[in-house]
Parts: sequence; structure tokens; C-alpha cells
Amino acid sequence: MSTDARSACTVFFGALLLLLAFGSVAVFDQRSFHAPFQALTGSAQVFEEPPGQALEAQQALQQARWRPASKALLSAPRRHSALWLRLKVQAPDLPVTERWLEVAPWRVGDIDLYQLDARTGEVIDHQRTGPSLPIEARTIHSQRNLLPITFVGATPSDLLIRVQSEHRPTLSLRLWEADAVQAQDRLEQLQHAVLFGCVLALVAILLLRLKLAFMTLALWLLATFAMQAEQEGYLTFQLFDGLQSMGLALRTTFWQIALFSFLTSALLLLDLRQRRAWRYFYWPSVVLIGALVLSQALWDNNTLRTLSAYLSLTVLLAWPFSLSRVALRGNPYRQVLLVLFLLSWLESLWFTFNYTFAINYDGLFNISAMLIRLGIIVGIIGLFALEQQVRRKQIEQELLESERQQKHRLEKAVAQRTRALQAAVVEANNASQAKIEFLGRVSHDLRSPLTSIIGYAQLLQAEGGAITRKAGVIFKSANHMLALVSDLIDYAKGTSGQTLLVAPVYFHGVLDSVVMEAQVLALRRNNKFSFDLSGAVPPVVEVDAKRLRQVLINLLDNAAKFTRDGMIGLKVRATDTPGKASCVDLHFCVHDTGLGIAKEDLPNLFAPFFRSHAHEVEGSGLGLAIVDHWLGLMGANVEVDSAVGEGTRIGFCLTVNVACESQITEPQWLDFSIAVPPVLGEGRTVWVVEDNDDIRNLLVDELLTCGFAVQAAVDGEDCLARLAATVSQPPALVLTDYLMPKLNGAQLLRALRERWPALPVVLISATQHSQHLPSPPHPAFDAALIKPVNLATLRQTLAQLLGLGYRMEGREEEVPCDRVLLIHQLSSLEAHRLRELRVLLEAGAVTDLFEWVQGLPQELEMLAAHMCALAEACDLDAVSALLEAVPATKP
Repeated sequence: MSTDARSACTVFFGALLLLLAFGSVAVFDQRSFHAPFQALTGSAQVFEEPPGQALEAQQALQQARWRPASKALLSAPRRHSALWLRLKVQAPDLPVTERWLEVAPWRVGDIDLYQLDARTGEVIDHQRTGPSLPIEARTIHSQRNLLPITFVGATPSDLLIRVQSEHRPTLSLRLWEADAVQAQDRLEQLQHAVLFGCVLALVAILLLRLKLAFMTLALWLLATFAMQAEQEGYLTFQLFDGLQSMGLALRTTFWQIALFSFLTSALLLLDLRQRRAWRYFYWPSVVLIGALVLSQALWDNNTLRTLSAYLSLTVLLAWPFSLSRVALRGNPYRQVLLVLFLLSWLESLWFTFNYTFAINYDGLFNISAMLIRLGIIVGIIGLFALEQQVRRKQIEQELLESERQQKHRLEKAVAQRTRALQAAVVEANNASQAKIEFLGRVSHDLRSPLTSIIGYAQLLQAEGGAITRKAGVIFKSANHMLALVSDLIDYAKGTSGQTLLVAPVYFHGVLDSVVMEAQVLALRRNNKFSFDLSGAVPPVVEVDAKRLRQVLINLLDNAAKFTRDGMIGLKVRATDTPGKASCVDLHFCVHDTGLGIAKEDLPNLFAPFFRSHAHEVEGSGLGLAIVDHWLGLMGANVEVDSAVGEGTRIGFCLTVNVACESQITEPQWLDFSIAVPPVLGEGRTVWVVEDNDDIRNLLVDELLTCGFAVQAAVDGEDCLARLAATVSQPPALVLTDYLMPKLNGAQLLRALRERWPALPVVLISATQHSQHLPSPPHPAFDAALIKPVNLATLRQTLAQLLGLGYRMEGREEEVPCDRVLLIHQLSSLEAHRLRELRVLLEAGAVTDLFEWVQGLPQELEMLAAHMCALAEACDLDAVSALLEAVPATKP
């Protein structure tokens, strides 16, 4: 239990003890209670029956040794005796009444009462009571020795009483009214119950301290109360009926346990364990007490009483001598503690002395002794609580002083360290700035000439002739050199302290751009590409899209380099993040069926400039080092599984925050280097259904630029309202988001198709299309675009669905999107241009295809726009189909 919990419990039980104490004071105030009994002991005459004789009543009356009762004659401690008493009891004033005669104390012995005829002296009534007689067999069912006496008129009653006992410390006769006896019993039981409650409260407080010394105090208090309770027979006559014969053994055991607990408490609390008193006094005392308790069965009752009394008296008389060397100087708490133990010692010595020599000892519950014991233990608890509080304050002061000194030393050290760090930061900033400037100069000085080389090599290739092959070698080598320089500079920038720029992005759009580039990478060595997306992938997440795309492209490029005529793939799986509802775990895996990596090369795989299979594949050896660097900043660990000849699997997991579309501050078109001319909208009406204001405004601006008439709806429900209000011609086309409040894209599609079955409906969504395209027999969208929307793809989709042409630069007339015209324009090209196109298609070089389109004459603008759109969609099959449709006369 913690210190706070123990303190709380101490306060609770302390308050309870205080209430019980107030109650006990009220109960023990007996000034208003006057016991209505008549003391008869002083009027009796007594004589003690000679040992070995058993006189009858008449024989006792004829004895000549009758004497007036005295204390000496009534007392016979620790010896067997039979005492006869004779007295005359005057009748009360009432005509006929009954009184109860009590022979006290209740354990004095077996009692015979003979009621005599006042004239003849003959026995007219005989009654018995005493501890050996069961309560239910007595005339009055009470533990006390009560005998009823009936008075007739004013005639007195002559009584003859015989008391047979083995231990009679005192004896008294009382004449009671029946109601008064019961009232006194209830009062005494209430007193004892209040005392028992106080004892239990104190024991609980002591045990909560969880210290051996306080536990021995609790044992001391419990043993003392148990002995006092057995004085009244609570244990052997009431709680455990049938154990009356063990009453003396229990009282002796509790008495010796209380003595043992007193000695042990003093030993622990006064710190006497390190002194000779333990060896010469405490240890022998404990051994003797234990021996007496264990050997009770060997002695008769009076011998046991004598041994117990004299052993206790001897130990108590010798105990003060064990305190001769207690360290008291300068320790006021120990001085007060010693005074409390001396008070308890005096109380115990007084009780033992009275018991041993039968002085004022009645053998009943001693309330005064229990109150003294309770007060002493409360004083000990309070003393230790006060000492603990003072010690705690001293410790707090010492800690504060130590903390002040430590704080001063720390401030001094921090100031010195801060100055050193500031100097180091200035030096590091200077070095970093010099590195950045150096990288800037290197980037400019290397890229500029390479750009010129690549440009002139392309021009030489375009001229054809014998120089074409040589120009191709220059172009290929320059591109390779540019890739090496780019990797080197990117790695140097990454290790120079660049940080992540995390922001909400369209995650599916990022994946689409990666997949498009991966398809081109795969075709370079005649590989196939696969993409697998699983799990609840959120549309918008917080991530550095640029660096994530760089990591994935580097891994896919590395897989494509070492794989020929095989398979490369990308798997993305989303799972819930344990314990974080606002996050999601994204598992990425790039796999291939290429050469694989030798086991001994795996530890160095992500080291800068390390190249496995260096003799087979060109490269700088920095791609995976860049991957490892950025994934380390993202908090992801890379896992590699590879074997020579079996391919490679590289995976990592990112934990990202899930965002919403409204958090994307400035929605933009997906950036591509080659644009498609605007579509000629011809004033046709297009409905835009989008709940995000920024994206809706972006789409509206683009459609207005193309010449469309636009109606915008803030969500699906708003669009339904427009649908219900429209009675004339339907719109030419509807652009709709999917995830919208109140009504999603699929529900809106069904409503639109019910009204206008042939209406083109285009889905614009932040998630993969396959997750939201309705399946048969439900209606399907005519096209699906992913956010961020590719402007060229949007224009191409509008032109195809609506049969529109493009507006070329400097020309306002419509350029129709006609396949026959496209084939005618393509066939008008020179033969070497068609051969170049065929080579690019075989190599899958999409980037080079864009450059090929840029070289088309201005009069073939429609062909250029269409080829550009197909290249951006990576639809090389459609380009091949157009090329195959060129007449065979073209070589």
C-alpha cells in the first residue's frame, strides 16, 4: 500500500477511534446509574469447612466455628476450599416479592443455597448454581451466579450458602431486583463493545503501518483485550460454548502473550536489540514465557496460576534494569516513548501484584486497565506520527538545499555547455552553408553541359542518316551521366539535414503516378508489371509525397535494372494501427524475379556506392542509400528477402495520419511536362458535383476556360434537387465526386440514369476506381479519374465522351478528334520518323515518346495532342494500333 493510502486509512480510523472514545466516555459515566442491590456480605457469618470433609446443611449449622465475615476469611486464593455462609435477609416492604441473590464473582465456584424455616431451622428449599452447571440447567439462565429468593409478607429469610472453589480471591453477596440485573448486564456489554471497537480501530491503524514494531503493539493490545474478555467468559461461555474447562488456560496464554508483546515492543521501539539486555534479559524471559505456555497441560490449575503470576511479576520487576543504557540524550521522542512504556509497565505491575497477593482483585473485566492501555498505544502512534512529520520536514529542507546547490551547479554547467554548443552550431551552419553552395555550383556546372549535350544529340538523331546511331550513343551516355549526377546530388542533399515536408495528399493519386512510371520502367527490359492494392486504403493521408514517390521509384528502378523478361511488382496493403484510431499502417512491398542478391551482400546493400552485380548493370550505387535515408526519417525499417536466382522482395511499413480532403489547402492539377490543348466546349452544359469548395472551383474554372456552361452542386443531395427542378434538356455531362455527405456518387449515378439513361457521368474520386465502380446489373460510370486530376486526361476524357475537338494555339476553329484524320496525319510523316516511333514503342520509352511528339510539325497539332494524351495514360497499345493502321506503302 502506498504512503498516501496508508495516511488516508490512518486518518479514517483515527476519526473512528475518536468517535468511539466520545461514546465510551458517555457510556462510562455511570453517575446517573445507581445499582439497586443490597450488599449482604457484611451481615453474614462464615466458617471454612475442614479439608476432606463434606458437611450437610444441618451439620454445618451445628458447628461452633461460625465467625463474622471478614476479608481474610472470604479470600482463599489458589487453593481448594469450601466456605459456609449464614445470614438473615429482611423482607422488602411489598407483601409478596422475589429477589435474586448473587454470589460474586461468577467464577468463584459451585454454590449451594439452602433456605431455612425461620422457626424450626429446617431446610425448606435447596438450589444450585456455578460454572460447572450448564446455564440452561440453572434456575435463572444467566452466566452470573443468581439464585431466586421469594419473600412472603414481612417474614425474613434465613439462608445457608456453601461455596466450593479452587481459587477464591474474593467473595461478595448481593440482593438484586430482577430488572436491575438485566439493566446492569446490558450496560456492561455496551461498555465492553465500545472498548472492543476502539481496540479494533487501533489494531487496524497499527497494522497499516506495515512495521514489525507496530504489529507487536497490535498483538499486545489484542492479547490484553482477549484476556479481559475471558474474565467475563465471552470466549468460553458465549462465543465458543463448551470450552468452559479451558478458560484458565486461555487466560494464562493471553496474559503471557501480552507480556511477550510488551517486551518485544519495548525491545524494537526503544532500539535495545544491539545491547546486552537482549541476551541477558529479553531472550531468557521469552524462553520462560514460551515454556510456560507450552507446558500448561502438565500443571494443575492453582500451580499454573502461581507460576504465571510469579513469572510475570519477576519479569516485570527486572524489566526496568534493561533500560539502563537506553540512549535518551538529545532525543525527546525516545524520552516520551520511554515514559509511555513506564506507564504501561506500572499498570501491568500493579495488576500482577494485586493478582499474586489477592489485593483488590475480583477477577472481572478491568475497564480502567483497558483504557490506560488504549491511551498509551494512542500516545505511541501519535508520537511516531509527529516524529515522522518532523523528520519529513527536515528531509524536505535538506532536499531543497541540495536541489538549490544542484541547480546552481547545473546552471553553471548549462551555461558553459550552451556557449560551446552555440559555437559548434555556428561552425556547423557555416559548414552546411558552404556544402549547400558547393552542391549548387556542382549541380549547375554538371547539369548545364549535360543538358546541352542531350539536346544536340536529340537534334542529330532527328536529322537521320549515318550520324543517327552515333548521336544515339551520345544521347544514351549523356542520360546515364545525368542520372549518376542526379543521384549523387540528391544523396548529398539528403544527408545535409533536409527534413520531411509532411502534408495531406491524395494517396491514390501518388500511387497512380508511381504505377504509370513503373510500367515504363518495366518495359525497358521487356518485363511485366503488377500492382496490388488491398485493405481500407484512405483517400487522403499525411505524408511527404515527393520523398515517398522517390523511394518507391528508386526501388522499382532497381528491380527493373536487375530483371529481364520477368516480372516486377508493387504491393500496398493498409491495416489499422493498434491503439491509434486516427492512424493507419501502410505496408509496401516491391518484388521482382530478377538476379537476386547474394547473402554476403545483404549487410552492405544500403551502403552508399555499393553495387551488387556491378559488372552487369550500370548505376551509381546511391539509389538504395537514398531509400534507406528517407525511410529512416519516416520512421520505417526496410526488410529485404532475397536469394541469388530467385528474385528480391523489399518491404517497409509507414504509420501515417489519416486526413480529409478539406485539409488539402490548394488542390492543383497533376503536373505533366506536356499539356493538351483546351477542348472546344461550344457552350454545352456540364454539371459539377463536388463537396470540396477548392476542387469544385478548380473544375469550374477549367470548364469555363474550355467554353462550357457550368452548374455546380455542393453535394449529391443538391444535385438531386437540380435534377428534380430540370424539365428541359439534360446536361451534356456530369462530373461527380464519390465520397460525399448525405448521398454518395453511386447513389447519384443511379438517380441520373433513371432520368437520363444515356447521360455521360464521369467519376472524380480520391480512391482507386475499382473500389467504387458499381458492378452489374447496376449502372456504371462512363469514365473514372483519380485525384489530383490530370488536366490532359480530363480534357481527353471530355473530348472522347462528347466528340469534341481541341482549340489549337492561334486558331479558334475546331480540330475534330477523328481516327481517320489521325491515321492520315501519322502517315504523312517521313519514314525515319515512323521508324523512330516504332523503336520507342518497342522499348516502352514513354518519356522519349513525349520528346518525339514535341518534334511534330505545327500542322499536326491534333495528332500531337492525341499522342500526348495516350502517352500520359501509358496507353502504348493505342499508339501501336494507330501505327499499324498506317498504309503498308510506308516502310
